Amino acid sequence: MLSLSLSQLSDFRNTSSNVLDLVFVKNSNEFRLSKDNFTIIEQNQQDPSHVPYEIMVDYYANSSAKTEDVTVYQYARGHYDRMECQLNAINFQHEFNIRDVDAAYEFFVQTIKSLIEQNVSKKTVRKYSNKPKWWSPELQRLKNRRDKLFKRKARNESTTLEYEEAHKLFSEESDRRYNEYIRQTQENIKSNPAEFWKFAKMNGGIEKYPDRLKFGDKIGNTTEEVVDLFADYFESIYVPDEENWDFDDIYVPISSAEEINVSLFDIEAAIHTLESKSGAGPDEIKPSVLKMCASSVAWPIWLLYQKSFNIGEIAATSKISRIVPVYKRKVKKKISEIIQPQLKSAQHGFRNKRSVVTNLLGLSIMAHNAFERSCQLDLCYGDYKTAFDKVIIRLLIVKFARFGIGKKTASIFKSRLYESTSGVPAGSSLGPQMFTVFIDDVVDVLEFVCPLLFADDIKLASIIFDHSDIHRMQRDIDNVNRWNTENRLQFNKDKCYIFSIYRSESSFIKADYTMGDHVIERVEEMNDLGFLVNRQDACNYGISYL
Repeated sequence: MLSLSLSQLSDFRNTSSNVLDLVFVKNSNEFRLSKDNFTIIEQNQQDPSHVPYEIMVDYYANSSAKTEDVTVYQYARGHYDRMECQLNAINFQHEFNIRDVDAAYEFFVQTIKSLIEQNVSKKTVRKYSNKPKWWSPELQRLKNRRDKLFKRKARNESTTLEYEEAHKLFSEESDRRYNEYIRQTQENIKSNPAEFWKFAKMNGGIEKYPDRLKFGDKIGNTTEEVVDLFADYFESIYVPDEENWDFDDIYVPISSAEEINVSLFDIEAAIHTLESKSGAGPDEIKPSVLKMCASSVAWPIWLLYQKSFNIGEIAATSKISRIVPVYKRKVKKKISEIIQPQLKSAQHGFRNKRSVVTNLLGLSIMAHNAFERSCQLDLCYGDYKTAFDKVIIRLLIVKFARFGIGKKTASIFKSRLYESTSGVPAGSSLGPQMFTVFIDDVVDVLEFVCPLLFADDIKLASIIFDHSDIHRMQRDIDNVNRWNTENRLQFNKDKCYIFSIYRSESSFIKADYTMGDHVIERVEEMNDLGFLVNRQDACNYGISYL
C-alpha cells in the first residue's frame, strides 16, 4: 500500500476500540471524513463493529474552479544514497575536459536531472489555480461544511444554528489567514519582492504574464524573442566604451596580487547554506537535492568552477538564474577578504560593521564639531545618474588590478551574457563589491572636504570658517567632477543639493557652489539615506533624523 502513495483517512473506533473500516485516497485534501450525524441507517440495523460515517468529496458539476493535474516530484522520498553512489561513479573530470565550458555545464545539469528522474518518485496532484495564496486544506474543509449545511438550509427554508456556526467559523478563519498573508507579504517585501508582485498581479486581475513584448520597432511573440528584446534594452542603457581594448594590455598586476582560491570544502559548505525549501531555478534543480547529495555533488561543481576560472569564461546558461550560483557565494566571500580591508574609510555601503547608521553618525559628529567652533558645516549632496549601469568594465579591471585581484580572477568580470562594455550586474551577488571598488579612488582627488559614501551616494562635508574655505570646497567639487569625467560617470545636477548647518544667522556665510555652469540648488530640508534632515532642527539641536 505504501508504494501506491495513498493516504488512510479513517480513524473511527468501534465499541471494541478497533478501527476495522479503512479508507485509502490519493489526494487527502479532496476528502473529509466525519461521523454520520444524519444517519440513513436505522439504529437497530447498524453493526456495532462498524461505525457509520460520511465521506465528503469536493465535486461541483458546474464549478468555475480552474483545476489542473500536475505531476510533481516527492523530494522527501528520494533515494539519495543511491544517487550519491551514481554520482561518484561518473568521471566528471574526464567529461568536463572533453567539453568546453558551456557544454560541461550543460552535461552537469542534465546528469543531475537524469538522476533525479531515476531516484525521486512522482505523484499527481490537483492544483486549484484560482485559489488564493492563503488557502489551506483546513479552510477548504470549513468551506465545504458551510456549503453543505447551506444546501440543507435551503431545502428546509429556515436558518439553522449549525449553518450559522459553520459560516462564522469559515469567515473567521478566512479573515485570519488573509490578514496573516498580508502581514507576511509586507514584512518580507525586501527579501521576497516576487511574492508582493504575485499579490499585486492577483488583485489586478491579471491571469498571466504578457506573452508579447514591444521594444522600439521590434515585437517579440515567443519566449526567446521576448528575452532577446530585454537584452536589447539592457544593452541600450549602458554607455558605450569608444576605446578598443585587450584584457592583457590593461591589466597591470601588482606584486601582491592574489587569485581567488575556492576549495572543495568551500563549495560543500556553500551547498549546506542553501535553503532546502527554496524553489528550483531555470535549471529545475531543487536546492534540497544538492544538499542531500552535497558530499558527491561538490566535486563536479568545484571542477566547473576551476574550468571557468582557468580560462576566464563563465557558462552562459549558468548566468540565467533566479538564485545565486553556489560558487559565486564563495567567490564573493573571498573577494571581500581582499577588497574590504583596502576600501577607504569614507565608504559605508556593503561593508561589515558599517551601515547607514555609521554614515549618518559621522555626519552628526562633524556638525557638532562645527558648532563647537562657532562656524557652519556645508554639505554637497551628489546624485549619480544610474551609476551602476555606467561602470566601464575596462576601467573596473584596471582598478581590480590595483586592489591586488589576480589576473585569472579579474578576467571573470569581463565575461558577459550579452554584449556590454559597461555596468555591473543588476541585482547580482558581486555587483555591489564591483561598484565599491570602482568608486573607491574618488576619495583620492579630494584635498579639503570630508567625504561620506554609501555605495553611489556621496556627501562632501566641510567646516566653513571663512570665504577661503568656500573656495577650497568649490575646488573639491570641481575635482570630483573631473574624476567623474575620467571615469565616465556623471551627476544628475538637478538632484544635487547644498545644505548648510549653522546656529548663528549672523555668522552664516551663504555661498553659491557650482558644477560647471550649473549653480547647485540650496535647500532647507534634505532626505539623507532615507532620513529627513531639517535645517532648523539641525541648527537648534544638532542633526536629528526624523
